Amino acid sequence: MLVASGRSASTTAQVMLDSLPGIRMTGENNDALNLIVEAMNTVRHDKDWVRGGSAWTHNDVKKPSYACLVQKFMETFNPPELPPANPHEDDATIVGFKTIRFIKPSSDVSQAAQLIREHLPCSRVVINYRSDVNSQIKSLKSTFESKQQKRILWKELTEKNTALRKLAEELGPRQAFLLDSSDWTENVTHFNDMVRWLGFHDECAFERAFQFNTGGNGYGKGDTIGRRIPPKCVKLMN
Repeated sequence: MLVASGRSASTTAQVMLDSLPGIRMTGENNDALNLIVEAMNTVRHDKDWVRGGSAWTHNDVKKPSYACLVQKFMETFNPPELPPANPHEDDATIVGFKTIRFIKPSSDVSQAAQLIREHLPCSRVVINYRSDVNSQIKSLKSTFESKQQKRILWKELTEKNTALRKLAEELGPRQAFLLDSSDWTENVTHFNDMVRWLGFHDECAFERAFQFNTGGNGYGKGDTIGRRIPPKCVKLMN
């Protein structure tokens, strides 16, 4: 799971992760993770689902059942390009997605971290922000022709960056890795530290960052500078 802010090189990080063997990363899903959890809460409607003859009578639904539903939902929206010949061929693939909408400036970060721990307990969460907020504002304005005042954008982005860093603290170093794109896009070393944190060997290190949605390429376009897939890199074994 890649959690980021807008115009923080999140697409570049997504594509680089996707290029690693055995990983399939999708792009935006319009905050599907929060939406599916909200849908489940809507069904429950804050009621206690117990046997007893009331209009809301249900057998007790165990929490792990909700986690299974959330994970299946996210997997459904990240299928392989072609159906595998063997139904179990794709079982070892690490499935991930990018989201810039999961954390908002007004988010309850502790609640968001608990949502991940409950519903994606075995996940690894890469959290990416851009410490150079002035450059991020410039990128937002040039890419999306944003008419928001700079001081408002500054406040929103600063608050969101704070929330992203707090999310990394809440989840802890075993489940979350914090990246600063102002750093790793210029020096890919820290990105490679994250790749090793995922469990890959040194052979999977990138020579330099890819470039996607940058000023020279235009939004929605990109190129892979350096090695597309490190040649000796092998997929993680279960």
